[in-house]
Amino acid sequence: MAISKNRKLYLEAIRIFATFFVVYTHTGKRAYFLFASYSPTDDGFKFWGYLFITIFCKVAVPLFLAISGALLFSKDEPLIKTYKRALRFLVILVLVSLIYYMEELNFDIEEFSLITFLLKLYTDSIRYHLWYLYTYIGFILAVPFIKHIARNLSDKTFIYLLGLFLALGCLRPSIEYIFGMPALTSNVGYGWISKNIIVYPVVGYYLANRADISKLKKYIPVAWVFCIFGIAFSEYLTYLVGTSKGEFTESSSQTFVKTFSFLTLIAVFITFRVIFENIEEQNHRFSSLNSKLIVFLAKNTFIVYLVHPLVMSRSGMTKVHERLISHGVNDMLAGLMYTLLICLISNLIACIIKLLEEGAHRLSRCMINQ
Repeated sequence: MAISKNRKLYLEAIRIFATFFVVYTHTGKRAYFLFASYSPTDDGFKFWGYLFITIFCKVAVPLFLAISGALLFSKDEPLIKTYKRALRFLVILVLVSLIYYMEELNFDIEEFSLITFLLKLYTDSIRYHLWYLYTYIGFILAVPFIKHIARNLSDKTFIYLLGLFLALGCLRPSIEYIFGMPALTSNVGYGWISKNIIVYPVVGYYLANRADISKLKKYIPVAWVFCIFGIAFSEYLTYLVGTSKGEFTESSSQTFVKTFSFLTLIAVFITFRVIFENIEEQNHRFSSLNSKLIVFLAKNTFIVYLVHPLVMSRSGMTKVHERLISHGVNDMLAGLMYTLLICLISNLIACIIKLLEEGAHRLSRCMINQ
């Protein structure tokens, strides 16, 4: 099923899946926060149904980190490669941040302040979606020692990790809120085990490289039961927060939406792996065109992540959504179509950027050869 020795097609498919929901997360009241437009009692189906999708979509970032763990923890590389990889993403962060900072100034060079830019860059206050790049750079720097933890996990230790994170990272804050308890001291809490830099990548590595595919098939129903339970519990907690405040604001509704995301991560990850590897086992291979399309779209996902807020901020995108609603399209369906359109346009921009990059490389080679 893999396109090459270094590519697993199910990981590429997960990238595409996760990217769609990253974009969905940033749609605000058009989709992501649409549930708050309805009453949990008078419009229960829409409120709880739309909230379910909102919570489910928070699996996107854990999926990306799990993919990174699955791939990078498998490599034996000298430290210099880690430094170079981190430096590359740091350069990308600076350049993309500069573009968004200039957009904030309407590209007025006279308004540009190097000190202000550097302060915003240092404090991650330029654009909301760039927080992930900061986290990813931190993850890259930690790979050389975390990969040894991941590689040496026994099955029992892996289960222990999941149970510990479920208890301290998920159930503890939930129980504290429900019963009005003070927060457990951070000295004993789960602050010592970073979910973004350790837990999600380790889970991805284990499920991709250590877990037996025959066992994963048996665990799929159980994984989805836990996933749905986690989402339902998050819905209940979000409902409690909203009713206690008298309204569902976008900020207050974020408190518990990703508390149980790692349960969704496990369900989605093993489902993709089992489906794609099962196709290979039964010799029902994807056509070459299908495989290439998945890899092609997966290669664009990073650029889609970087540029989609620019696309989303265009007034034309808002008008498209408004037109869908005015034509009687269901509001959630309109939000999903809006998200898909943003993804498609961002993919087009990614293709243009890659063509320009390839053209620049060819031109530089020609000049060198001359």
